[in-house]
Amino acid sequence: MGLFSRLFGPASPLAKSGGHHATSAAGSDRNAVWVYVRCKKCGEVVALRLRKSDEIQRDCDGVCTTPGAVFFVRKDVMGTKCFNRMDLLVEFDVNYRVVGHKVIGGELVTREDYAKLQGAQAGS
Repeated sequence: MGLFSRLFGPASPLAKSGGHHATSAAGSDRNAVWVYVRCKKCGEVVALRLRKSDEIQRDCDGVCTTPGAVFFVRKDVMGTKCFNRMDLLVEFDVNYRVVGHKVIGGELVTREDYAKLQGAQAGS
Protein backbone atom coordinates (compact mmCIF):
# COMPACT_ATOMS: atom_id res chain seq x y z
CA MET A 1 0.00 0.00 0.00
CA GLY A 2 1.45 3.36 -1.04
CA LEU A 3 1.73 6.51 1.00
CA PHE A 4 -1.31 8.19 -0.60
CA SER A 5 -3.40 5.05 -0.15
CA ARG A 6 -2.49 4.98 3.52
CA LEU A 7 -3.27 8.67 3.97
CA PHE A 8 -6.43 8.98 1.91
CA GLY A 9 -7.70 5.42 1.50
CA PRO A 10 -7.50 3.12 -1.53
CA ALA A 11 -10.51 4.70 -3.28
CA SER A 12 -9.12 8.23 -3.10
CA PRO A 13 -8.45 10.01 -6.43
CA LEU A 14 -5.10 11.05 -4.95
CA ALA A 15 -4.17 7.43 -4.28
CA LYS A 16 -5.23 6.27 -7.76
CA SER A 17 -3.31 8.99 -9.56
CA GLY A 18 -0.05 8.72 -7.62
CA GLY A 19 -0.59 11.94 -5.73
CA HIS A 20 -1.98 14.14 -8.49
CA HIS A 21 -5.64 15.01 -8.50
CA ALA A 22 -7.54 13.06 -11.13
CA THR A 23 -8.65 16.35 -12.68
CA SER A 24 -5.05 17.54 -12.92
CA ALA A 25 -4.57 15.38 -16.01
CA ALA A 26 -6.03 18.29 -17.96
CA GLY A 27 -3.31 20.57 -16.62
CA SER A 28 -5.38 22.21 -13.93
CA ASP A 29 -7.81 21.53 -11.15
CA ARG A 30 -10.24 23.80 -9.37
CA ASN A 31 -7.64 25.49 -7.14
CA ALA A 32 -4.41 25.10 -9.08
CA VAL A 33 -2.66 24.89 -12.43
CA TRP A 34 -0.06 22.24 -13.24
CA VAL A 35 3.05 23.09 -15.26
CA TYR A 36 5.99 20.85 -16.17
CA VAL A 37 9.61 22.01 -16.45
CA ARG A 38 12.53 20.02 -17.93
CA CYS A 39 16.04 20.72 -16.62
CA LYS A 40 18.49 21.51 -19.44
CA LYS A 41 21.36 20.05 -17.44
CA CYS A 42 20.07 16.58 -16.49
CA GLY A 43 16.76 16.24 -18.39
CA GLU A 44 14.61 15.66 -15.30
CA VAL A 45 11.03 16.87 -15.66
CA VAL A 46 9.57 18.49 -12.55
CA ALA A 47 5.80 18.76 -12.07
CA LEU A 48 4.66 21.94 -10.32
CA ARG A 49 1.22 22.54 -8.84
CA LEU A 50 0.71 26.30 -8.78
CA ARG A 51 -2.05 27.38 -6.39
CA LYS A 52 -4.36 30.08 -7.73
CA SER A 53 -5.01 31.38 -4.22
CA ASP A 54 -1.47 32.48 -3.37
CA GLU A 55 1.22 31.50 -5.89
CA ILE A 56 -0.33 32.92 -9.06
CA GLN A 57 -0.48 36.71 -8.85
CA ARG A 58 -2.42 39.38 -10.70
CA ASP A 59 -0.14 41.50 -12.90
CA CYS A 60 -0.46 44.96 -11.34
CA ASP A 61 3.15 46.08 -11.92
CA GLY A 62 3.59 45.31 -15.61
CA VAL A 63 5.64 42.12 -15.11
CA CYS A 64 3.88 40.34 -17.99
CA THR A 65 5.07 41.12 -21.51
CA THR A 66 2.70 38.83 -23.43
CA PRO A 67 -0.50 40.43 -24.79
CA GLY A 68 -3.54 39.05 -22.96
CA ALA A 69 -1.59 38.03 -19.86
CA VAL A 70 -3.43 38.91 -16.66
CA PHE A 71 -1.75 36.64 -14.08
CA PHE A 72 1.81 35.41 -13.59
CA VAL A 73 3.97 33.26 -11.37
CA ARG A 74 7.70 33.58 -10.83
CA LYS A 75 9.39 30.59 -9.21
CA ASP A 76 12.80 29.01 -8.66
CA VAL A 77 12.66 25.29 -9.45
CA MET A 78 15.15 22.54 -8.58
CA GLY A 79 14.71 18.85 -9.26
CA THR A 80 16.11 15.89 -7.35
CA LYS A 81 18.70 14.70 -9.89
CA CYS A 82 20.98 17.74 -9.95
CA PHE A 83 21.44 21.11 -8.27
CA ASN A 84 20.68 23.19 -11.37
CA ARG A 85 18.27 26.00 -10.48
CA MET A 86 15.68 26.89 -13.09
CA ASP A 87 14.15 30.37 -13.04
CA LEU A 88 10.53 30.14 -14.18
CA LEU A 89 8.16 32.91 -15.26
CA VAL A 90 4.75 31.79 -16.55
CA GLU A 91 2.06 34.20 -17.75
CA PHE A 92 -1.64 33.27 -17.76
CA ASP A 93 -4.77 34.73 -19.31
CA VAL A 94 -7.96 35.40 -17.37
CA ASN A 95 -8.88 31.67 -17.58
CA TYR A 96 -5.46 30.57 -16.24
CA ARG A 97 -4.25 29.27 -19.61
CA VAL A 98 -0.52 29.69 -20.29
CA VAL A 99 -0.03 32.52 -22.80
CA GLY A 100 3.69 33.15 -22.28
CA HIS A 101 6.67 31.77 -20.41
CA LYS A 102 10.38 32.16 -19.86
CA VAL A 103 12.58 29.50 -18.30
CA ILE A 104 16.27 30.04 -17.62
CA GLY A 105 18.12 26.74 -17.17
CA GLY A 106 15.22 24.64 -18.41
CA GLU A 107 12.21 24.49 -20.68
CA LEU A 108 8.45 24.19 -20.27
CA VAL A 109 7.13 20.83 -21.52
CA THR A 110 3.64 19.46 -22.06
CA ARG A 111 1.70 17.19 -19.75
CA GLU A 112 1.99 14.48 -22.43
CA ASP A 113 5.81 14.70 -22.39
CA TYR A 114 5.74 14.40 -18.61
CA ALA A 115 3.42 11.36 -18.78
CA LYS A 116 5.67 9.65 -21.36
CA LEU A 117 8.72 10.20 -19.17
CA GLN A 118 6.91 8.86 -16.09
CA GLY A 119 5.82 5.79 -18.08
CA ALA A 120 9.36 5.18 -19.32
CA GLN A 121 10.76 5.46 -15.79
CA ALA A 122 8.11 3.08 -14.42
CA GLY A 123 8.99 0.52 -17.11
CA SER A 124 12.71 0.50 -16.31
